[in-house]
Formats: sequence, C-alpha cells, structure tokens
Amino acid sequence: MPEPEPGGVVPLYFVNLTHLGALAWLIGGLALCAAERLAPGVFLVWVGGAAGIVGAFSYLVPIHFGWQLLLFLALAAAFAVIGERVYRAIDTRHGRALGR
Repeated sequence: MPEPEPGGVVPLYFVNLTHLGALAWLIGGLALCAAERLAPGVFLVWVGGAAGIVGAFSYLVPIHFGWQLLLFLALAAAFAVIGERVYRAIDTRHGRALGR
C-alpha cells in the first residue's frame, strides 16, 4: 500500500476505478434482492439477480457502461419471463390463477 501524502490522503492512483462500476451493480443487485423481502412477488429478486450478474461479469471483464446497460436490460427481461413462469407454476399448483 502506498504511503499517504502529507495530510493523510491516499493517492488516487491506488484506487482501482475500473471496479467501482462493478461494485455499484453488485450493491444495487443486493439492495433489490433485499427489497424483495419488503414487497414479495414483484420480480425484484429477478432484476437484482440480473444486476448481480452484470456486476460480476463487469468485475471480471471490464466493459463499457453502455454494454453493461444492454446486458442488464437483456438479463432483466429474460429473468422477468422466467420469474413469471415460476410464479405461474407455483400459483397453478396451489389452485390460484396469477393476477386474479
């Protein structure tokens, strides 16, 4: 770890800025998954999962934010379809129609 400059400030070159976007995706994904506990059944866990995957991927492979956003939108749409099918299967097993 580099020595702090006079005044106790760590030089900026020590902070890896490429991982901050990935960390934001991961924290946002965790927050959405945690919010699912407050409003169960509203697909937040699926959107949070999509954000988590984008965060993990962008941590390993540094990609432009525009591509991250496109990946997130594609994953969120795919997970929403999967989540709707999962919830529909659960509701029909219990004799309830989804959304009725």
